[in-house]
Amino acid sequence: MMTDDKLPYLDVSVGASFLKPSGKANSAVVEVVPLGERNPLESSMRFVIGLNDSHRLSVNPGAYTVRLFLPNGNVMAESVQIEREDEKVEFTLSGSPREKLPSESFLGVVQRLPSEGRADTYKTLREQIQKSIEVQSASLLSESAGAIPETTTTTTPTPTPITTPAPIATPTPTPEALRESVQQLRQVESDVRATAQSIARLTDGDAFLRVRGCRWTSHRHPSTLSDSAPLPGLNQQLYSARDFDMALEWLGQPDPGTSPLGMVLLDSGGARLYSANPLQPTVMQPNFQRCFATVVDPTGDAHILVLPEGWRSLSHDGHDIATVSVVVSASFDKVMMEESDPSERARWKCSVVVDDVDASAYLGFLYNGQIQAASLILKEAESFLYEKDANPIAAAAGAYGLLAYTSEDEEASNSPWRYWIQNLYGRSPGLPDSAIAMAQMYWRFGLPGSDGAEDIDVEVLRDYATEAVHRGIPYFSMGVTLLSDILLALSQDDESNERTGPRVDLTKQHLNSVRKLNRLVVQGEFFTILRFETKSHG
Repeated sequence: MMTDDKLPYLDVSVGASFLKPSGKANSAVVEVVPLGERNPLESSMRFVIGLNDSHRLSVNPGAYTVRLFLPNGNVMAESVQIEREDEKVEFTLSGSPREKLPSESFLGVVQRLPSEGRADTYKTLREQIQKSIEVQSASLLSESAGAIPETTTTTTPTPTPITTPAPIATPTPTPEALRESVQQLRQVESDVRATAQSIARLTDGDAFLRVRGCRWTSHRHPSTLSDSAPLPGLNQQLYSARDFDMALEWLGQPDPGTSPLGMVLLDSGGARLYSANPLQPTVMQPNFQRCFATVVDPTGDAHILVLPEGWRSLSHDGHDIATVSVVVSASFDKVMMEESDPSERARWKCSVVVDDVDASAYLGFLYNGQIQAASLILKEAESFLYEKDANPIAAAAGAYGLLAYTSEDEEASNSPWRYWIQNLYGRSPGLPDSAIAMAQMYWRFGLPGSDGAEDIDVEVLRDYATEAVHRGIPYFSMGVTLLSDILLALSQDDESNERTGPRVDLTKQHLNSVRKLNRLVVQGEFFTILRFETKSHG
């Protein structure tokens, strides 16, 4: 093996001219995998990398596969053979299918939309395989027609025949396998074309003229609701009154007055809505003022979005206030349907976007669940949680990441971040997600300083969960799911131990309320968004 000072270098770079440079160079994950017969002690290497940045590492000569994991769930890969000279692997993020939404495409906020052109590509490939089948079939028929018929042997002595070795088997696909591929490609082509046509119908020329949006605030606790409290910006007669009543239990009673959202058209399938008067950072005390947006999309469906206004960007030392906006974009969530299915494949979606690349990349990896990005997630999670006073909402997201990616056998009782979650819970008594994180941590590990082996006091866990409900709707959609899981575990434990009483009944009520809320939550969105379909759609 070569000495370390003579090892060649591998330079890995990520170019993204359409994105702003990442402040802390933590926007993607690179995995370098050695191939072939190698030293058993030589394992894969992983590191985080920023946009428009590079990373150099010394490696042993040999073949490698270099993979780039992106927050939107995409993976890029390159192969490289390294001898004695240094080598470079360059990844270029370019040619975004949503030219005016490059950041959102990179982060997975907007989808890459199918097109008729992509359907034509599948059609061409299908026709090429079909032609290959025809050529192969013709060849087999020709061989069969030209076969020499068997003759009876005579008694005339003949030389011993020379045995011809059997031809080496080749991996040529069988006609049956090729026909199956043709069928699959025909289905994919049909699906892509139908979805593209559905998107074209959805995004007709005047679609965005029908978009309406407003921003509003609420700081009253849900318990102060009046029976006549309306949701701002909506004609509630078009929607289920039962859904609105349930939503108001979580949102609180709106303050008087709303402000319209401005709109910038980005492309035929996307627009950005923004507020001219965002909130400034606030201390999250009980009943603190929270901000929401109501958006009615071109089809009439309504979206209530939790806005994290006052978000301080932790990417730079200045902790600048990040811009928070709403992106309305065409999407699709129904694929491989029967051609006779009358429902549309495309629909509008609304997403909350924070202009903070590092935080958004972290959320992308967290929600996509890419285990290869665990090192980035844990590193960023600790950083966000540590900065809990500067940005308590991001700190709660950090707590979620640490709780999701730290296994019990890895967790030490004196890990400082457990104390940080406890401090976040105490310092931000109006933040729902800090109470959910506290309940989740206690459920898994007990209180900070414990060895994790002690029995969990079910009543302490119940208090944390009740407090989370009391604080209102979580900022993150992940929080709604976690709270539902905790309340379900409590309810099941109550049932198995035959507990009764007001506290047990309240837990059942809370579980029922969270489940109803979760049915309205748009899954996969970073921040909590409630979708209300019009009665005609529902």
